[in-house]
This record gives sequence, structure tokens and C-alpha cells, in this order.
Amino acid sequence: ASSALTIVAQLPYDRMDPQADLVSMYVLGCAQREVKWECYAYSKDELNMERATADADKGVCELERADGFQYKFNTGSRLGGCDGCACCRRIIKRGIAEARSVADHPSAENYQFRGVPNSRGQLVAFVTRGDLNGAAAGTHCYFRIAVISHRLKAMPFSIRGFDLRREVALPMNEPLEVLMKGGETRTFQLPTPPVGSGTRDVVLSLEVCAGKVVLNSGSAGNAGVAVRPGEFSGVHGGVEPTRVQLRDNQKLEVQGFGGNAVSFLLQADVPTAHRWLEPKPNRTIWIENAEASSGGAVTLAWSPALLFGAGQPTAGRKDAVEYEVFWMRDYLVRSSADQPRGNASSACGLYKEYRDRIATRIHTKNQRRVEVRELEPDVMYLFNVVARSVRTGESTAYEAARVFVKRRAIVGGGVPKISLFTDRLLPMFMLCVLLGLIFWKFVLPMMRTSRRSWDLEMSSRGGSARSWGGGGGGGGEGASSYFPPSVVGMSDTPGGAYGQLR
Repeated sequence: ASSALTIVAQLPYDRMDPQADLVSMYVLGCAQREVKWECYAYSKDELNMERATADADKGVCELERADGFQYKFNTGSRLGGCDGCACCRRIIKRGIAEARSVADHPSAENYQFRGVPNSRGQLVAFVTRGDLNGAAAGTHCYFRIAVISHRLKAMPFSIRGFDLRREVALPMNEPLEVLMKGGETRTFQLPTPPVGSGTRDVVLSLEVCAGKVVLNSGSAGNAGVAVRPGEFSGVHGGVEPTRVQLRDNQKLEVQGFGGNAVSFLLQADVPTAHRWLEPKPNRTIWIENAEASSGGAVTLAWSPALLFGAGQPTAGRKDAVEYEVFWMRDYLVRSSADQPRGNASSACGLYKEYRDRIATRIHTKNQRRVEVRELEPDVMYLFNVVARSVRTGESTAYEAARVFVKRRAIVGGGVPKISLFTDRLLPMFMLCVLLGLIFWKFVLPMMRTSRRSWDLEMSSRGGSARSWGGGGGGGGEGASSYFPPSVVGMSDTPGGAYGQLR
């Protein structure tokens, strides 16, 4: 797809909402209304104003009102739909006056385009050429836009639209995101500084979100044609913030190539207002356990990112930077030409992969060492880190790192290496010890308790009128032994023989 119009909502940075997840932008596209005049009836306050003369009456009629209408005093010339009225009005250039039905309100349930957050604190909606095909040539196209915020505090914001079908006036100190097809070219022109302003230089940067681009720059002629090559001539890929002369680089040309769609962020800053993040001493990501990247875990570490530029110390500021870690499979390829794979070396490209559910993201706050777990074995992964200033919202990406997550070491024709003691004997020994403890602690006491409960205990009858005799011998008085009575017979005389019938 190629955007014919880019709608941008510029949001202030909120530390509690760094990714603008709590703010949404919804757009209903190309509403064409017939521009007709209609009679306007004065309000009570307007009726009380001085209208004695035609000029006074005209002044009351043509007051500047912020209601979306243009007002015109009827001097007798025919205004279609407003004959015989002193004051007429019609929908003006600024937009549609009032919503006539619920269908006219953009919302989360009713929208045609939705703003997507990028790496520069913006919500961006792309309107493609196909979405404008129904608009008749020479007619106005009104877009209804709703910005809904769930942040805790009220926030100021601005909305701008950029018509990309012709040369674009690139604003200063404000990034512009563009979507176009491979093979197309977009032209941008920087504003001419006022005479005596002292603005001679500009800081240019190009962040490629997806696809491949070539950047050219030059001075602008009277007709907007580059007449002299500038600092950038046939530069492939992104461009880090570079200070150049404005006069020689006032005209910029970005050309996409390849079969896929291309998206990029272009920004021009006044040097005195420019701020940027830069990792020091370098952008390298260290894989601390690269040789032991088994078991589905990889440990990453990186250098701190410092905030430089306007209002910052010369040596940079690092106490207000937080980090995000992204990772994804490295062999994924998109099948659609309109869904290019994001640039894993830029912040906007990584956010694109995350929005498309290709990449996984974790926040590490200010920690610069993290272990990523639960990775699949035998897979090549791509890792990168994005640093973001919690004071100003600037962001930057590091250099992507690739890691192959291996399985456990395998030797001997694919048979896993096994230790007899560790893998066989030691587990069996521990199991036997555990079973022995269970038997000694629980089973054996239960057996003893069960045996005692079945024993019969009877006290001796010695010293009584009758006592049981000992087996085969004279039991007599005070005998301490006990023999159960015979089931055949018994003797009831002292000293009687056991088992004798009488």
C-alpha cells in the first residue's frame, strides 16, 4: 500500500504511559458533503447587538464563530438556499460543523483508520490512494478524527495532515512517518528560514522502519527543483542525526526500491533544539552465555544510553533512560508485499514487529542485563534493545544480535551422553533412602500400634477363693501363672489336674 495522506497526532511524553497505550486515535474517512447556504437565525445575544446600519448588521452576521460554519451577510445577491435571509451560513473549509448521527462519530466501534503509535511519541494513520478513489476531482474531503485519552492527567496534543501526493513541506522539529510502495519516490522540502534568523544549519535523520530506501539531498531552485547535490547522494538505508547546511540540503528525495512496501521516519531539527540518545561506548549487545546457550535461555548485556543535546550536560545524561528487549525468530519471511518485515536495527521497525505479533518484548526499566528464557532449541533468534528517555521520549535502537539456541550436547551417533552414577545410581539410591525413611517413620509405628490393640490382658487371680492352676503342676495359692481353661473340662479344686473330668 502507498499512503496518499498521513494523519499525525503529536502527543506529549508521559512517563506513566511511555508507549502511548492509553491514547487512541480513530478516523472516519472522506466525508463529502454538499456545500449549500442556509438561513441563520440570530441568537438572543446577537439580537440585542447594534444592527441599525447595514455595516453593523454585517458585523454581527459575520462574527468569527468556532462552530464549523462560514457566515455571510446577504446583500441581495442570490445565495442558493438562503434567499430572503439577512444572514446565511454554510459548512466551511475547517471541517464538518456538527455530527448529524451516531454514524458520524469516530470511536473504537466506528472507524475506518486507526492511529498506530510510533517511536517518536506520535499516533499515525495512513490513508491510501484507494481510500480516496470515491472522491470526485476538485471536491473537499473531510476526515473526522477522535483522540481518546485514558491518561490520569489532561494533555495537549496537535493533529496534522500531510498530503503525500505532491511535494511535502517537511516541518521543523517534528518527525514525519511515510508509507509507500517500493519503486516510488517522495520529495520533501525544508522551509526557508526568515532573513536574519541566523538559521544556517539543520540536523537531518532518517529512520527506516521497513523496506529499503535511498536518500538524496540538494539545494532547491525557484521551482523546487534540486540544482546542486547536497550532503546525501545515493545513501542507502537509515541516516543517524547529521548536521548539514540548510541551503545545500533544503530539498530531500527518498526513493524506495524492492517489491515490498517501505516505511520510514524523516526529521529535520534546528540544532539548538535537537536532542538524541546515544549508547556509550558502543551499540553492541553482548551475549554472555553464547557457547552455553542451551536449555532455552540466553543472557544479554549492553552499554548505557546517554541523552545529549538541548538542555543536557555535555557528557550526557543517563539517569533517565529505560530499556526494552525485543526478540524474534530470525527466519520469518512475510508473504504479502504490503506487509514488509520490520527493520530490526531501528526502534520504529522493532515496534512494528511487536505490533504485528512477530516479536516479543519485555521492559527491564534501568537494568542493562537480562536473561531471556523459554526459547525453542535449534532456532536462530534475533535480539535487540531499544533505549528510551523517560524525560523527553527520544528512543534509539542498538545493533541487532543473532544467537542460535542449541539443544543439550549430543555425542555418539545422536545418543545423549549419560552418566551411570548421576543418571542411574544416584536417583535409585535417593529413592531407596526415601522409601526407607517413610517405612521407619510411618509404617512401622502403625504396625506396632495395631499389634497392641489385639492383645488380651487379664490380671492374675492369685489370693482369691479360686485360682487357676498351673499347667501340670500344683498351682495353689498365690500362683502367678495363668492358663486358659480347657474346652473339655476343668478342675475346681485347688491343685487339681488340668483337663481332668469329674
